[in-house]
Amino acid sequence: MSTTLHETEEERIVREEQEEHDRLQRERDGEIDLKPDPDTGQLLKMPRAAVFVDESDPGVLKLAFSGQIELNRADPGDVDVYNALKAGTDAELAVTVFVAGPRNSHRRDSEGNVDAVVQTKSLIVHSIETGT
Repeated sequence: MSTTLHETEEERIVREEQEEHDRLQRERDGEIDLKPDPDTGQLLKMPRAAVFVDESDPGVLKLAFSGQIELNRADPGDVDVYNALKAGTDAELAVTVFVAGPRNSHRRDSEGNVDAVVQTKSLIVHSIETGT
Protein backbone atom coordinates (compact mmCIF):
# COMPACT_ATOMS: atom_id res chain seq x y z
CA MET A 1 0.00 0.00 0.00
CA SER A 2 1.43 3.32 -1.01
CA THR A 3 1.14 6.50 1.01
CA THR A 4 2.09 10.05 0.25
CA LEU A 5 3.99 12.20 2.68
CA HIS A 6 1.15 14.68 3.28
CA GLU A 7 -1.88 12.41 2.97
CA THR A 8 -4.92 13.44 4.99
CA GLU A 9 -6.98 10.92 6.90
CA GLU A 10 -9.79 11.22 4.35
CA GLU A 11 -7.38 10.67 1.43
CA ARG A 12 -5.94 7.63 3.20
CA ILE A 13 -9.41 6.11 3.66
CA VAL A 14 -10.34 6.74 0.03
CA ARG A 15 -7.02 5.25 -1.17
CA GLU A 16 -7.42 2.11 1.00
CA GLU A 17 -11.02 1.63 -0.16
CA GLN A 18 -9.91 1.97 -3.80
CA GLU A 19 -7.07 -0.53 -3.31
CA GLU A 20 -9.48 -3.03 -1.73
CA HIS A 21 -11.97 -2.48 -4.57
CA ASP A 22 -9.23 -3.04 -7.16
CA ARG A 23 -8.07 -6.21 -5.36
CA LEU A 24 -11.60 -7.64 -5.26
CA GLN A 25 -12.10 -6.77 -8.94
CA ARG A 26 -8.89 -8.64 -9.86
CA GLU A 27 -10.10 -11.67 -7.87
CA ARG A 28 -13.47 -11.60 -9.65
CA ASP A 29 -11.71 -11.35 -13.02
CA GLY A 30 -9.67 -14.45 -12.17
CA GLU A 31 -6.28 -12.75 -12.04
CA ILE A 32 -3.58 -14.31 -9.90
CA ASP A 33 -2.20 -12.03 -7.20
CA LEU A 34 1.55 -12.69 -7.18
CA LYS A 35 2.24 -10.63 -4.05
CA PRO A 36 2.85 -12.77 -0.94
CA ASP A 37 0.59 -12.27 2.05
CA PRO A 38 2.71 -12.55 5.22
CA ASP A 39 -0.39 -12.51 7.46
CA THR A 40 -1.71 -15.80 6.07
CA GLY A 41 1.57 -17.28 4.80
CA GLN A 42 0.29 -17.47 1.21
CA LEU A 43 2.95 -17.09 -1.46
CA LEU A 44 0.36 -16.18 -4.09
CA LYS A 45 -3.41 -16.07 -4.31
CA MET A 46 -4.99 -18.34 -6.90
CA PRO A 47 -8.49 -17.49 -8.14
CA ARG A 48 -11.20 -19.85 -6.88
CA ALA A 49 -13.96 -21.20 -9.03
CA ALA A 50 -17.34 -20.04 -7.78
CA VAL A 51 -19.25 -22.84 -6.08
CA PHE A 52 -22.78 -21.93 -5.14
CA VAL A 53 -23.66 -24.47 -2.49
CA ASP A 54 -24.82 -22.37 0.40
CA GLU A 55 -23.07 -19.78 2.54
CA SER A 56 -20.27 -22.18 3.58
CA ASP A 57 -17.96 -21.68 0.52
CA PRO A 58 -16.22 -25.07 0.75
CA GLY A 59 -12.57 -25.31 -0.23
CA VAL A 60 -12.74 -29.03 -1.05
CA LEU A 61 -15.55 -30.77 -2.95
CA LYS A 62 -16.11 -34.55 -2.76
CA LEU A 63 -18.61 -37.11 -4.00
CA ALA A 64 -19.39 -40.21 -1.92
CA PHE A 65 -21.02 -43.17 -3.66
CA SER A 66 -23.02 -45.93 -2.03
CA GLY A 67 -25.75 -48.35 -2.98
CA GLN A 68 -25.91 -51.55 -4.95
CA ILE A 69 -27.72 -52.87 -7.98
CA GLU A 70 -29.00 -56.38 -8.47
CA LEU A 71 -28.39 -57.46 -12.05
CA ASN A 72 -30.82 -59.71 -13.91
CA ARG A 73 -29.01 -62.97 -14.69
CA ALA A 74 -31.52 -63.71 -17.45
CA ASP A 75 -30.63 -60.45 -19.24
CA PRO A 76 -27.61 -60.96 -21.57
CA GLY A 77 -26.67 -57.26 -21.29
CA ASP A 78 -26.51 -57.45 -17.49
CA VAL A 79 -24.41 -60.62 -17.67
CA ASP A 80 -22.02 -59.03 -20.21
CA VAL A 81 -21.53 -55.98 -17.97
CA TYR A 82 -20.92 -58.22 -14.96
CA ASN A 83 -18.41 -60.43 -16.81
CA ALA A 84 -16.54 -57.39 -18.16
CA LEU A 85 -15.76 -56.19 -14.60
CA LYS A 86 -12.31 -57.67 -13.86
CA ALA A 87 -10.44 -57.21 -10.61
CA GLY A 88 -7.54 -54.75 -10.83
CA THR A 89 -8.83 -52.97 -13.95
CA ASP A 90 -10.68 -49.73 -14.61
CA ALA A 91 -14.24 -49.79 -15.89
CA GLU A 92 -16.60 -47.12 -17.19
CA LEU A 93 -20.22 -47.44 -16.17
CA ALA A 94 -23.17 -45.15 -16.78
CA VAL A 95 -25.03 -45.03 -13.50
CA THR A 96 -28.03 -43.10 -12.27
CA VAL A 97 -27.83 -41.80 -8.74
CA PHE A 98 -30.07 -40.23 -6.14
CA VAL A 99 -28.46 -37.16 -4.54
CA ALA A 100 -29.02 -37.69 -0.83
CA GLY A 101 -27.55 -34.34 0.18
CA PRO A 102 -24.45 -32.45 1.26
CA ARG A 103 -22.43 -32.85 4.44
CA ASN A 104 -19.91 -30.28 5.67
CA SER A 105 -16.78 -31.17 7.62
CA HIS A 106 -13.52 -29.45 8.43
CA ARG A 107 -10.01 -30.59 7.62
CA ARG A 108 -7.48 -29.48 10.22
CA ASP A 109 -3.73 -28.91 9.94
CA SER A 110 -1.07 -30.26 12.32
CA GLU A 111 -1.69 -27.39 14.74
CA GLY A 112 -5.42 -28.06 14.94
CA ASN A 113 -6.48 -25.04 12.89
CA VAL A 114 -9.13 -25.41 10.20
CA ASP A 115 -7.26 -26.00 6.94
CA ALA A 116 -10.26 -26.40 4.62
CA VAL A 117 -14.02 -26.69 4.65
CA VAL A 118 -14.89 -30.00 2.96
CA GLN A 119 -18.34 -30.51 1.49
CA THR A 120 -19.28 -34.03 0.44
CA LYS A 121 -22.41 -34.83 -1.56
CA SER A 122 -23.74 -38.32 -0.92
CA LEU A 123 -24.88 -40.17 -4.03
CA ILE A 124 -26.84 -43.41 -3.89
CA VAL A 125 -26.52 -45.48 -7.06
CA HIS A 126 -29.88 -46.97 -8.03
CA SER A 127 -29.57 -48.04 -11.68
CA ILE A 128 -26.98 -48.81 -14.34
CA GLU A 129 -27.04 -48.54 -18.13
CA THR A 130 -26.20 -51.98 -19.54
CA GLY A 131 -26.80 -51.21 -23.21
CA THR A 132 -29.94 -53.31 -23.67
